Amino acid sequence: MLIGELTDREEEILWLLARLRFLTAPQLAEFVFARSAVTIPSRLAMTQRLLAGLRRRGLVAMRPRVIGGPEFGEGRPTYHLSADGARLGRTSWPGMPVRRLRSSGAFLGRHALTCAEVILAFQRSASVAVDHELVSWECDWQAALPLGASVLAPDAYLLYRAQEQGLRGFVEVDMGSEYGRFVSAKMRRYLELHRAGTWRDRVPVWPVILFVAQTEARLVQLRRLAESVSRLPDGRWSIAASFHFATLDPLIRHRATLDRIWQVVGSVERQALIADRTLEAA
Repeated sequence: MLIGELTDREEEILWLLARLRFLTAPQLAEFVFARSAVTIPSRLAMTQRLLAGLRRRGLVAMRPRVIGGPEFGEGRPTYHLSADGARLGRTSWPGMPVRRLRSSGAFLGRHALTCAEVILAFQRSASVAVDHELVSWECDWQAALPLGASVLAPDAYLLYRAQEQGLRGFVEVDMGSEYGRFVSAKMRRYLELHRAGTWRDRVPVWPVILFVAQTEARLVQLRRLAESVSRLPDGRWSIAASFHFATLDPLIRHRATLDRIWQVVGSVERQALIADRTLEAA
């Protein structure tokens, strides 16, 4: 089968699964029908029909057991590309990595669903604000940037437009499972990437780095790790890499992605992304 033999919406579902790996039917419905006037129940019903057709063709598989955690994954089956679907994707979308599905992929599933919810949160924010738009987003393998002999791959990269301003952001979804030294090492790699300047080949303005934590305690830990790696000899902190920290709950529940829910290095005060110095003329 060729991609051209599928409908536009079937192809979009495969493309979303190729990028985010695991998604629920409600998440897929929200992505696919974002600009549609169709009601939410109708969106979901149409998405489920599309998924059923893709499963009959052997391109999509379903995991019935819960791999979510927060409400957006609780009790719902999740969908992913089958082996045939992945092969079709790699022939259609250059750069798509070879991924082997493990039988115990619960963590990967939770992480993928949470990444999707963060992206959808920005999409929802844009939908309720005048002249706002989530212009584009990329997944980890699309957003990877060279750093010496290796690459640095954010969980996602976002370009958001707010009236005449634009916000670029690298997204890091923290599930609270990684040791501090691992997180610190990734933060240092962001600082190294900023200094190296190789990112300018991909983006014209250095993005903010948006760490999304599961709990307030983890947010504090992440901010302190960033302060440690960003500390300058004179005791101040380097703000060049522009680390920002928020918890998942206000981000996804209140359509408040740009509001005062973010902490930055060196401050416990909540700040708004929309007023951040990293906003650029569109």
